[in-house]
Amino acid sequence: MVLLPFGDLVKTMNKNKAIEFLVTKLEPDEPVFILRGRDSMAPYAIARWIETARNNGINRDKIDSAEKVFLEFLNFFPTRTPD
Repeated sequence: MVLLPFGDLVKTMNKNKAIEFLVTKLEPDEPVFILRGRDSMAPYAIARWIETARNNGINRDKIDSAEKVFLEFLNFFPTRTPD
């Protein structure tokens, strides 16, 4: 699952193609944070991001995208702790 304004485009790609596409959007020194679908802590991180985004006037479409990802994580029932 990808939390980006172009999330629907990325979701149509396989994982490797999505990662290649995303890497082209990054600045050379930009940090990257990836949440894995099986990470049981991921929904909490996404929920916190949504809360912070709402409190800071982030674009509603971006928040809606994050909420979709959050619900997908909940439906996946992640059970593993982070690697």
